Amino acid sequence: MGNLVSSKQESPPPLPRVISSSRWELRARPNGLVSVDDFALQEQIEIDTELDEGEALVQVEMLSVDAFLRTMLDEKAYHGAISLGDTLPALGYGRVIASASPKAKLGACTVAKLSAEQAAMLMPMISLPGVPPTAFLGILGITSGITAWVGVHAVARPPRRGETALVSGATGATGSVAAQLAKVA
Repeated sequence: MGNLVSSKQESPPPLPRVISSSRWELRARPNGLVSVDDFALQEQIEIDTELDEGEALVQVEMLSVDAFLRTMLDEKAYHGAISLGDTLPALGYGRVIASASPKAKLGACTVAKLSAEQAAMLMPMISLPGVPPTAFLGILGITSGITAWVGVHAVARPPRRGETALVSGATGATGSVAAQLAKVA
């Protein structure tokens, strides 16, 4: 896959002042296992396309629904609680459809903490030419790749020649990446 952003892009037509979107919100706190009834799909949400400096509006293309999000559904959550009625957070990628940021070119693919909605406002962005955006939802993702790297290289230490590394979470995404990192160390 070549660069994600072509240097010869045509400018898309300007967006209307307000666009329609939809989003998933937390309706109720799960009691035990998560149920579809804990969430509500809100349709026909209006989004103002007039942006403040540094902001960009992204058409969400793919989201990564990670296990740590479950911990945010509880009232007292380790990662910070989602309030009832709030849009569910998610890591994901999408295309910039409006921009007031020199870092966000129209049509560019970006990876960021978005939310479970069709169009999301964001400020910080990551964009790596030549890297497929799906990589950030897996091996390069903060919930698996970066977490695994920190676990192997900062929390523990890479195993030395002849040592064995035990990764108790190897059945999950983070553990699988950590095991591979330890293996090649």
